[in-house]
Amino acid sequence: MEDIKQGFRKYFKQGNQAIILSLIACIIGIGLMTLPRVMPKLLANKNSAVMFNADDSKQDGKYTYIDIIAIDDYSAYQGSDYYYVAVDTNRLLNVVKIDQSIYNQMKEQQAYWSTRGDDKTGELAPKPYRLYGVQKFLSDEYVNAIGNSYQKTTEEMRKYIGTYYFSNGVEYNKDMAKTLFLVGIVVVICGAVSAYEFNKKNKNVEKTIAYLESTGRLYEAWNELQTYLQVNKDTNCILLDNYVISKSEGMMRPYEDILWAYRYVMRRNFVVVNQYALCRLVDGGKIQLTPPGFLKKESIEEILDTIAMKNPSVMLGYTNENQRAYKEMTRR
Repeated sequence: MEDIKQGFRKYFKQGNQAIILSLIACIIGIGLMTLPRVMPKLLANKNSAVMFNADDSKQDGKYTYIDIIAIDDYSAYQGSDYYYVAVDTNRLLNVVKIDQSIYNQMKEQQAYWSTRGDDKTGELAPKPYRLYGVQKFLSDEYVNAIGNSYQKTTEEMRKYIGTYYFSNGVEYNKDMAKTLFLVGIVVVICGAVSAYEFNKKNKNVEKTIAYLESTGRLYEAWNELQTYLQVNKDTNCILLDNYVISKSEGMMRPYEDILWAYRYVMRRNFVVVNQYALCRLVDGGKIQLTPPGFLKKESIEEILDTIAMKNPSVMLGYTNENQRAYKEMTRR
């Protein structure tokens, strides 16, 4: 009998491999959700950082560093982002976006800003304060805001501060992060649903085997299935002489266990997306018989007719009377 049980498990493709793959899909989905935020930090290597250059378009988006010897009060801000004008070791003006906590650490550079006009040799300059971050395009919106602090037009400010600004830290692409986050959610949901369905199928297979064994039908059911498969194509929905099979659900039950059967239609926004024969069982369970192809309505009617022929006492069709009768029969 153990060989027959293993035969049923193999036929229904029971196993943990599908569940494992579904869980792996969940992990991949979580990875997609977090990758854009984590990857930039993993790729940020101070040894590979290049010197910030406000006029070099080839460094757009690259990881850079800047050595600051002087910095002014904040010139513009957007939300929690503050943009300052700073002087690097080449005596060039640059726009840097830094946290106020970083700005507060540059006391010497702040003091030097107000005195650097008297320093002709650079001997009074403080030790450069090095920052690491990303080189990003400086939009006219920010240039205009900064220029207002110095009574300069956007065009005039461009001559002093260049085309790009320095953004302290490591930033991720927000559009890419949003897209991958949504994709990740879909993958996680699909993986979780698949894992649930595969686990449910595994349990159904064991229940089917246990039921057939307890009723003394295990050997008979296996032989009938093998006889059928020798001359017929294997499908998800099979009607044998004495049993119905839903392969995707891992279920096999005799016709006499079906008390009520009807066509079930699934709709989304009034559009039919699926339909199948739903069989309600004597133990309160149910089995879905989904025929292949597009002309499912006719195939479902044939399934219901076959069930009625094999089990004349079955109730057909979804009606309130049949629903009440089924509840009464399964309540006993």
